[in-house]
Amino acid sequence: MKKLLFIVMFLSFVVGAHAQHDAIEDEIELFYDNGELATFMGAGCYINWAVMFPTEMLQERGVFFLNKIAMFEDSQNTHDLKLKIRLGGDTAPGETVCSVVFTPSGETGFQFQEMESPILIDGTQNLWIVFEQLGFEGPNDMYPASASNDVSGDPNGRWTSCDNNNWIDLAEAGMPGYTWMIRAYGINLVGVEESLAYEALSLYPNPTTGQFIVEGANVERVEVYNLVGQKVHEAEGHVVNIDAANWNKGIYLVNIIEQNGAVVTKKLVVR
Repeated sequence: MKKLLFIVMFLSFVVGAHAQHDAIEDEIELFYDNGELATFMGAGCYINWAVMFPTEMLQERGVFFLNKIAMFEDSQNTHDLKLKIRLGGDTAPGETVCSVVFTPSGETGFQFQEMESPILIDGTQNLWIVFEQLGFEGPNDMYPASASNDVSGDPNGRWTSCDNNNWIDLAEAGMPGYTWMIRAYGINLVGVEESLAYEALSLYPNPTTGQFIVEGANVERVEVYNLVGQKVHEAEGHVVNIDAANWNKGIYLVNIIEQNGAVVTKKLVVR
């Protein structure tokens, strides 16, 4: 908890504590469904279901903290579920970083589950949202999973398992054309008052697998931080060439300090 608090405080500083940067929270919604219930699956049998958001999607949306999950339900949902946030894994969920009991409301629609503490997602591992049935005792003790028509065509929206260990595509299980109605919500910290010279600043290539360049006519200094607040590089000049080949993969925050003291913060993805 102390580490998470430190990260939040650090990000507030590097993104928003400067004269021309105020930090705000932009909510990010991740999902594959179309918002319309098409069918229920798993009524009368034991299943687990999940969606996976790959690193490419997370990196495209930027650094964010996962703060709530939503799942569509109706009155047929009769008992508690285990909601798990898991990181890593391509064909099965990886490490569990959060596990909470998801209690049905008895109402039709999306039900939201707030995280007790926001979970940092750094974009280097796939994000899995997993629902696991609890206390299943037979056909009359059921929690059918809500599914919409599959409009995205993305198999990561339709993972299922009968034992919570072996996962397959719902289409491979003989039920094509559907995707789970599970959504994830994150917080992205962004600057709202940019330097007037912001558009004249360049950081490229981004993402990078090695060297990257920061340049701008008014650039005085560049500072690069990782997500635990450590400064990993600092350099001066209008054009700065930085070698990140030996850095850990992930997302970094690049502070570009201009001659007038203004600071522009950009996100850098190192692959």
